[in-house]
Amino acid sequence: MILIRHTFHVTEPSPQLVRQTARPLRRLTAGVIDTVVVLLLTFVAAIFIASSSALADDSSIANPWGSDPIVWAIGAAQILLGVLYYGLAHAQWGQTIGKRVVKIKVVSVSTGQVPAFGQAAIRALFFLGAPLVPYVGWLLALVDLTWMGLDGRHQCLHDRLVRTIVIKKP
Repeated sequence: MILIRHTFHVTEPSPQLVRQTARPLRRLTAGVIDTVVVLLLTFVAAIFIASSSALADDSSIANPWGSDPIVWAIGAAQILLGVLYYGLAHAQWGQTIGKRVVKIKVVSVSTGQVPAFGQAAIRALFFLGAPLVPYVGWLLALVDLTWMGLDGRHQCLHDRLVRTIVIKKP
């Protein structure tokens, strides 16, 4: 029998980054602002996708989106726009509109610089996609955000996944 052992290399943030860590209230405030921005973008996209849905609502706990293709298209547009919004903004400036307002910034733990686009996009996809997992999605999203309050560096699970940290912008 062959035993394969895999060790994950976890990069710890520098003490300087840890001292600059943004507090949960700032992060949550930025999150509310950014949620409004993404919802406005989705609303504009929804206008182009369809003006109304002709199918009856057949959503359930197992399938909260139902089978209406219009609803699925709007949901997909919201995820795509959200990943682009967060991914591009974090990779370019380390900040979204909400983070800019409350003066916080996302940086890579290993470099202290803005994350690469791939890193930022995966971070956004986890954050935005977690609620879509059938049965446990909202629980996963709740654990992701709650982790920020339990973690000494105020990192959410999506931060730990891609090794980012949110800091106060000087």
